[in-house]
Amino acid sequence: MLDVPLDKSALSHLLLSNVAPSNSQLQIARAILSQTEQEIEKLEAEILSLTDISDRVVRLAEENHAAEDSALQLQSVISPWRRLPSELLAEIFLFCWCDYWDYPSLTEYAPLLLLYLCRSWRALAFANPALWSELYWYITKNEDIGIVDTWISRCGACSLYMDIDLPLVGADSNPPALFLGVERLFQTQSPKEDIG
Repeated sequence: MLDVPLDKSALSHLLLSNVAPSNSQLQIARAILSQTEQEIEKLEAEILSLTDISDRVVRLAEENHAAEDSALQLQSVISPWRRLPSELLAEIFLFCWCDYWDYPSLTEYAPLLLLYLCRSWRALAFANPALWSELYWYITKNEDIGIVDTWISRCGACSLYMDIDLPLVGADSNPPALFLGVERLFQTQSPKEDIG
């Protein structure tokens, strides 16, 4: 056993050259190498244990995610919304109207949003003509005017209030197409609609 401290710096001049080490330098190098290899084994074992922990964390996260999904599904089963009579739910739907112009498209607010929540709500929304009795619409140059035809047909015998906002005409827009499209809607509808 060596009595000198194992310090790699004592071998630094040998690391930068091809000079043959002395016997004492060989002993120091072998001792340092042995310690380094032991440290490597220790670090590899720790890495392996952390990998096992990491794999376990991933498995636990997946199990947690599955449990959360299951809980959400079960919460939907016991939701009070499921026990509401359809008539009451239809009335609640009528309070979902947003009549501001913050929305760039009809599909981003009620009643169209209600169509995407679940099949039963979709059927209820389609079966409720009063839900389709108001239309607030900001027409963009890319807007599908045909959606209004669908809207009007869904309002059934209910009076229809329409509030249509046409954008300012710019050089890149096609205002005659917009105006003709809106005019076509008014010409093809029966007198039951209230146009406001």
